[in-house]
Amino acid sequence: RLSVDRLSVAMRDYFNIEASGHVADAMNPDNLSGHIDIDGSLPNVQFARNIALTPAMAKEISIPPLTLDGSVDMKRGVISGDLAATVDRTGDMLLRATT
Repeated sequence: RLSVDRLSVAMRDYFNIEASGHVADAMNPDNLSGHIDIDGSLPNVQFARNIALTPAMAKEISIPPLTLDGSVDMKRGVISGDLAATVDRTGDMLLRATT
């Protein structure tokens, strides 16, 4: 069993994503189990437009500062999850994904 107090991936001023939880049988996909919580902030992801989009599309799309909140559950190799992205300024839900 692997317990993670905090796993953090960040690029200062652009994004900070943290995960915590536990995973068991990570090397055996058929028996994989656990729970991971995901939290993050993306105050400035505009730089990603130029990486992921064509120049014409990048001019048309603006990505507001976002907050991420989600979780991943694993049980006997079946993985399900829930992720919400909300706009920092208004609190409006921008994305809600569930599997």
